Formats: sequence, structure tokens, C-alpha cells
Amino acid sequence: MLLERKVSAFSTWEKELHKIVFDERYNLLNAKERKQVFDQYVKTRAEVERKEKKALLLKAREDFKTLVSEVNYNAKMGFSEFASKYSKEKRFRAIDKMRERETLFNEYVKEMRKRRDDESRDKAEKVKRDFFLLMEEKHVDKCSRWSRAREKLMTDPRYSPVEAYQREEWWAEFCSSKTKSATTNNEDVEKKRRAEESLKARQREVELEKAERSKEIDSERYKHRLDEAAQHFKALLVDMVRNPDQSWSDTRKQLKKDNRWDLAKLLLREEKERHFYTHIDSLKKKRKEVFKQLLEETEGINLTTKWKEARKLIKGDPRYTKFSSSDRKREYEFDDFVRNKFIIAKGDLRELLKECKVITHKTQAALDANQSHMKEIKSVLQKDKRYLVLSCVKSQRDEVIKNYIIDLGRRGPPPPPTASEPSRRGIK
Repeated sequence: MLLERKVSAFSTWEKELHKIVFDERYNLLNAKERKQVFDQYVKTRAEVERKEKKALLLKAREDFKTLVSEVNYNAKMGFSEFASKYSKEKRFRAIDKMRERETLFNEYVKEMRKRRDDESRDKAEKVKRDFFLLMEEKHVDKCSRWSRAREKLMTDPRYSPVEAYQREEWWAEFCSSKTKSATTNNEDVEKKRRAEESLKARQREVELEKAERSKEIDSERYKHRLDEAAQHFKALLVDMVRNPDQSWSDTRKQLKKDNRWDLAKLLLREEKERHFYTHIDSLKKKRKEVFKQLLEETEGINLTTKWKEARKLIKGDPRYTKFSSSDRKREYEFDDFVRNKFIIAKGDLRELLKECKVITHKTQAALDANQSHMKEIKSVLQKDKRYLVLSCVKSQRDEVIKNYIIDLGRRGPPPPPTASEPSRRGIK
């Protein structure tokens, strides 16, 4: 009933009620049910009506465009003239608003003009393309004058469609393009040749780089194998050579009997000998360190101890025997130990004197006035081990103290903290 009575889905119940109230089917439902059915109808019908309305509008526009194309096929008529002549036409009146009619009309005119321009341009391009193809076939670029070229072209049907003023211009353009094309071809050939030469040069460089890289890899591999051989030989020396008094000639005979000797076959004889003496030097150094440690640990050995006295104190220790079988070497090492220890002790004493605040540049003048001042200085110094270690050589210890005090008095008072360094006093 709602569909037959054309009840709008975009209207309200009150406005559409007059369309259905007198229908017999209206009373089949109570008031609440009628309203529910109407709301359901509106929901389902709204989308359908919207699509129908859109379809009708599109059809009306297409019909209007068809009308315009029928009466204004050459796009020379204006909209005012068109509207006055065809305002009663059904397809004209199907569009409600005059502004929309004019817009559709102008769109058609614009499209027709564009189509006409495109056709005209395509035709002109085809004429030019055909004319250029004709000149290509007749080889007129070899003609030095247009008159001679024209004689070759004018008998062909593709010659006539070209405007008279354009023919010579297009011939000149054709000849120019041919010249440029020839130049471009030559340039392309030269560019291709240079590219090929560059590629060949690059290939040579790559091959050279590969050869150098392969050489480097081989060199690294050889170096690695050489290092492995050196490590095997050093390990053999550690196991077989433990006495620093062994000679290379005797040791080599023993080493050759070991299976590990072949692992070092890459090493030259000179290299093996060099590794041997390096190992001997290491053994001697270790034994010297152990022997000096023995001397350091032994009580009764000081800066004035003689070798004969020291030997009695240490000969029972295994380190004494292991150092060397030569007593002369032991004595020489002992003397070197005492000498170095004495040098270090004097250096430590000088550092102690620098730290002692009782000694200043005025100390020498105080000693000249009263020699008992030295007792006060020594009473301070004897609290430090660096002073006591030289108790066995008192005269030399006193000499170091005396020389330090004299030198300090000669230099005078120290510069103030803000004074510049002596090396920078002349720099601005």
C-alpha cells in the first residue's frame, strides 16, 4: 500500500498520512503497528529512492547532452540561442536548474572544441610526418637547393597537403636534423669507443688487483706457516734447552733427533740460530732474576758485604747452584747487584732530602754558624728507612747529605709559586 500510494521515504508520517488514510488496508493495523511498519518502510525505501533519483538525474543529463549534440554538432551556437529555441523540449526541461543546463551545454562545447583541435593537430602532424617520410625516401637532404628538392617531391600525393610556405621550411628542418643526426652518430660512435676502452682498462685494473690480492694472500699464507714453524721451534727449545751454557752446535744435534725438528723446516738456519740465542738470553735473564731475588731475601747482605761473606750465606740454597757453575760469574753478578743497589739507595736518599722540610737554602749558613745543627737534621732523617739503609756506609751517606745542602744553598731561595718556569721567562 505504501509503495502503491508513492509514500516518500524522505518525508514524515504526518505529511504522508493523507495519502493512505482512506485506503481500506489502512485499518488492518492498529496505530502503533502502522507507525512501526512506516518506520521500517522508510529505512528500506530510502536507499532505493536515492538510487532511483540518482539514476534519473544521470539519464536526464545524458539526454540533455544528446539534445545538445543533435542541434549544435559544430559547437557554433551559443547557450542563449539554444535555450530560446529548445526550451519546450522534454529533454531540456528534464534538467530543473538553468545554471546546470548552461554548465552541461558549456561542457559539451568545450569538449567538442578540444576534439576538433585534437583532430586538427593530429591531421597536421600526420601531414608533416608523411612529408618527412617522403623526403627521407627521396633523399632530398643531398640537394643543395630547395628548387631541386621540390622537383623530386611534387609528383607525390603527400606533397600537396602541405601548405606552400611550410614546404621549404620543413625541407630546411629535415636537412638540419640529418646533419645533427650524423654528428650525433659520430659522437655516439666515439663515446662507445671511449666506453669500450675504459671498460678494457678497468678489466686490466681488476685483473691486476686480483693478481696483487692473490700475491698478498699467498704471502700471508707463507707468513702464517712461517709463524707456525717458529712457534713449533720455540716450543722445542723450551722443552729441550734448559741450560743457558749450552752451545748452538751441540744443541742442534740434539734437536735434530726430535720429530718436531721437521715442523720447523721452513725456518732458515740463521733464523733457528737466532731463536736459539734469544731463548738462551731469556734463560740467563730468568736465572739472574732468581739469583738477585736470593740476594735480596738473604739477611746479612748489605752494601759493604764482600762476595766471600755472601757466598757462605747463600751457597746452601738451590738457586745458588742453578745460577751458574762458574764462581766468577756468581761474583760478577753479586758485584753488579751491590753496585746497582748502592746507586738506588743514594737516589732514594736524595729524594728523602728533597722531602725533608728541615733542610732549606739557609741550612748551610746555619751549619757554618753551629755544626750541632747537623744532629737535628739526622735525628729527623733517621726515622726513614731510606736513610737507615746506608748505615753501613756512613761516610758516603754524609757526603751525599753535605753535597745536597751545599747545592741547595748555592741555588738560593726557591721561586714563588706564581713565577714562570725558567724556560718560559723570555717568551711573551
